[in-house]
Amino acid sequence: MTNNLVLNSLTKHELEKYLLTPTQPLLLVGAQGSGKSYLANELAAQLVKKTTDQLKHYPYLTVAQPDAQQTIGIDAIRQLKHFLSLRTPTEGIITRLVIIKDAHKMTTEAQNALLKILEEPTKGSIVIMTASTQQTLLPTIRSRVMIIALRRPSNQQLEKHFLDKGQPPDKIRLALAISNRSIGLATSLLDSDSVHPLAKATELARLILSKEPYERLNFVEDIAKEPDLIEDLCTILGQMAQLGLLKATDTTFLRWYRVLTSSYEARRQLLANAQPKLLLTSLMLGI
Repeated sequence: MTNNLVLNSLTKHELEKYLLTPTQPLLLVGAQGSGKSYLANELAAQLVKKTTDQLKHYPYLTVAQPDAQQTIGIDAIRQLKHFLSLRTPTEGIITRLVIIKDAHKMTTEAQNALLKILEEPTKGSIVIMTASTQQTLLPTIRSRVMIIALRRPSNQQLEKHFLDKGQPPDKIRLALAISNRSIGLATSLLDSDSVHPLAKATELARLILSKEPYERLNFVEDIAKEPDLIEDLCTILGQMAQLGLLKATDTTFLRWYRVLTSSYEARRQLLANAQPKLLLTSLMLGI
């Protein structure tokens, strides 16, 4: 693996082993902000002996990802099937690449269509998928892919990585704590990059925590329109609360405890398909 990546040693070993014999589709599983998409691109580039910059112009790569409704439908998988049916004039063990980002957002119909692709793989083609959880994928899909979990690198690895990039030690420690050692989000926080998916939730969490309870209710209407933002907000609030509890005084302990329990309860309700406005109202008043 390239030295540009900061990887847990066990994860790195599993990835290097896969690159030696890439004979089956790959599923990268890791929390949001763990760098799954970056790693998928890096692996794809190495499989066809390209750099990640060269991969951007590689004609035999296609990427599927969630649409505006945050799902990957059957039409997207049908397009992948057509793409894989095309011949490539180049020679090599691996010549055609498919990356499916956030594969856990595939509909059941899309998963069944993908299953047919996995059951009858095209020679010289590799499918790389990323997901924050594998539980929403059909067991038949999970049984046909190599699953590699992106374990978090150690604090020492990450601190050295960011120190080598010239970041101040105090900012590094804060970014790692808020991101729960997720390198993608930590990088975004240190670079003040608003592009990362969790960056918006992080800034929103900071803003909400600075407001009075009645002021927080003003955020409910807008946040309720973005299901993914609700989940990200709950995640970030929970991570901030854990950090706050580690440094809490007698006067701040109860506040951070409320943030922690309220964010966990809101996430539980979200998974149970609770009404977004109701769970957000409860969250805003609870923290």
